[in-house]
Amino acid sequence: MAIVWNTIETAIAYWARTGSGLPTGKVIWAKQNGPRPANPYIALSILAIQRTGHDHVNVEDNPSPASGAEIIHYVRGPRKITVTMQCFSNTALGISGSAQILDSVMSAVKLPSVQDALRTAGVGVASFDPIQPLGSAMNSAVFEPRALLTARCFIASEISETGTYIETVEATNDPPWSA
Repeated sequence: MAIVWNTIETAIAYWARTGSGLPTGKVIWAKQNGPRPANPYIALSILAIQRTGHDHVNVEDNPSPASGAEIIHYVRGPRKITVTMQCFSNTALGISGSAQILDSVMSAVKLPSVQDALRTAGVGVASFDPIQPLGSAMNSAVFEPRALLTARCFIASEISETGTYIETVEATNDPPWSA
């Protein structure tokens, strides 16, 4: 089993929806070539995947052994991912401001339902960068308030393949280069 990205993405989106109070169609994954929702909305992204430490190999008995597949080799290791949440809103102030919405998302990581969803997906939230206001002018008359939240999270990677036990070895005293 490799990293189950759709489960991780679903849990992160649930966290953002729960904290922001925005409905499903207003919490989207960025760079999907889809239409942009009306403000307010949050665009999620996984910016980086980083190996932390060294992967390790475990060899376990195969619970469903077959000839040539009596054992399973597991390669496991931790990964750090950088998750960004960019909130676009209609106002820069008050409870519906982009930075304020993201502050609620940041706080929601401690809610039991969010912790359960993240834990089930194998996501551990380690730290947050400060929320950054990023508002920009859409044209000369319209200012679009937005803000960015960056979270550092940990997930586990695991891949496997079956193998076999070595039952016999036939050794010879002939070097491989002799004729």
